[in-house]
Amino acid sequence: MHHSKTLLLTFALLAGSIWLANAQTARLANLSSRAFCETRDAVLLDEFVIQGMGTETLVMRGLGPSLGGFGVPDALKDPTVFLFDARGRTLDANNDWMDNPDKDEIIAHGLAPTDPHESAIIDTLAPGLYTFVEQGVRRTQGVALPEIYDLLDGGLQLSAVGTRGFVSTGDNVMLGGFILTGSESVSLLIRGLGPSLANAGLSRVLTDPNLELYDANGQLIFLDDNWKDTQEEEIIATGLPPTDDRESAMVVTLVPGAYTAVLSGIDSTTGIGFLQLYSLELPIRELNPAPIIKGSH
Repeated sequence: MHHSKTLLLTFALLAGSIWLANAQTARLANLSSRAFCETRDAVLLDEFVIQGMGTETLVMRGLGPSLGGFGVPDALKDPTVFLFDARGRTLDANNDWMDNPDKDEIIAHGLAPTDPHESAIIDTLAPGLYTFVEQGVRRTQGVALPEIYDLLDGGLQLSAVGTRGFVSTGDNVMLGGFILTGSESVSLLIRGLGPSLANAGLSRVLTDPNLELYDANGQLIFLDDNWKDTQEEEIIATGLPPTDDRESAMVVTLVPGAYTAVLSGIDSTTGIGFLQLYSLELPIRELNPAPIIKGSH
């Protein structure tokens, strides 16, 4: 499958990774996911797990209007964001980032959105599983970019990150741009789920996912259609193989840098998909395909 150069380099332009340059520990530090944001079950969910001792501060952004400046058509005009804990309780929310009481802190970290209609929050969190939701105000739809940035200020690490949303075709397949920091390589399990999401009560699921991994130069590193075809033993050894043979997965060891995972449908099929990344350097806690989220969408 071929993707446009503009599409693959979106994250290199938007990730703002300069502030991560001095990180020493090899770790997942960022997820920036792009897909078409619909409504209800097809809003964009970024789910993540942080592990360790103490607390960790993260900046989370919901971008939309600024994507037009990078040649992205049909961008979400007015995003709003919510942060939920594992019990579905709302921890934070924002519509226009300049109305956030914490806006000066977001600016100080160099992560202020460039459009006043975009959203951003900053929160210090304890270990656990969280869900960050981006959707359109008044149920508007469009291409959106939810982002999670670990400020690397505490004793916790991102051990798993993932995006659930609608996987379309062409430039509206799902992209997951991520950054690995430090001076050593990191081993990851990357999964592209679809059919099994029906078991969690979701409809319109992606029936036959395809997964590709690119480096920061847009060069294809690895691809997988059906997870048992290439790395069955390695994937089973992680303890988290997909439950449907049509789903995709790969085990990769990567040097620090920026990468993009692409989740699409075989034969241009569409539907709700779940792109997941797990660090194999930490104990695995599986992401929830249908987290409790109260008061959004």
